[in-house]
Amino acid sequence: MPPRVVDTERMTSDRPLVSSITAFIAAALTATSAAAADAGMELPVLPTVVVVGVTPLPGADVDPDQVAAPVQTATAADIDRTKALDLSEFMRRSLGSVQVNDIQNNALQPDVSYRGFTASPLLGTPQGLSVYMDGMRLNQNFGDVVSWDLIPREAIASMALMPGSNPLFGLNTLGGALSLKSRDGFSDAGYSLGLDYGSNSRRRVDAELGGHTDSGYHWYATANNLKDDGWRDDSPTDASQVFGKWGWRGDNTDLALSAAWADTDLTGNGLQDVQFLRNDYDSVYTKPDETKNQSWLLNFVGSRKVDGRLTVSGNVYYRQ
Repeated sequence: MPPRVVDTERMTSDRPLVSSITAFIAAALTATSAAAADAGMELPVLPTVVVVGVTPLPGADVDPDQVAAPVQTATAADIDRTKALDLSEFMRRSLGSVQVNDIQNNALQPDVSYRGFTASPLLGTPQGLSVYMDGMRLNQNFGDVVSWDLIPREAIASMALMPGSNPLFGLNTLGGALSLKSRDGFSDAGYSLGLDYGSNSRRRVDAELGGHTDSGYHWYATANNLKDDGWRDDSPTDASQVFGKWGWRGDNTDLALSAAWADTDLTGNGLQDVQFLRNDYDSVYTKPDETKNQSWLLNFVGSRKVDGRLTVSGNVYYRQ
């Protein structure tokens, strides 16, 4: 390796120039400060900046304006107006920066992408979103996948989608968090029964019941069943969901125990070669590609308002 040649003459010649510029700037600043002092001028005082630390979870009574991010929220009425089949379909229709990929070819098995980060039921997909319901994490322990078919749409009272990497929401919260709050007998008293029928023999039935007493006890329950032959060959869907909540609410205390059960059998037969689609658009390449989920959970949530500015809350849950 040849020796490095250093131009010492050039370095020496540049030093006076640098020293002259530094001395000129220092003299100018000194003259400006002296002139201001002589004129009796007061230096400007910057306003106080208040930084508010928040925990952006529904139920914590946090104003969305205090969250340093564009939080998108929706209520049960917003979801009902869209007639969406499930939560992922509502997000695709109504929320910004949300895209849905139906690579599994089943309406209850979408890849939901938010700002490039994904919550998917497909094992092996890089997960970047956390999903919570009443403080209970809905990402599966194995692979952090999100099974959208296990989340009953009718049980959702409100939702908030928050962007950004937030350690408050645990592992893999790389691109954002989706926080859901379930219904109760105070906000959703009464009963309803729904029956839907559509193309490809899609039929769905759902029922809701809620109420409360003057002493503070409240209850809510919902159940639904979806059957769908699918628009492709050999692509049926059979999904059942049940959700219930019972609790008591006082002036400063709120206690609730919720339970849920789901049993789904989803068939998504994947992609098909374009040459086969020209002959039969409903055809599949291989079959069957089935995903069967069975789950149940218990979640106990409690909160206590200590004063006008302090609320203590927590939850204990079990999922299988």
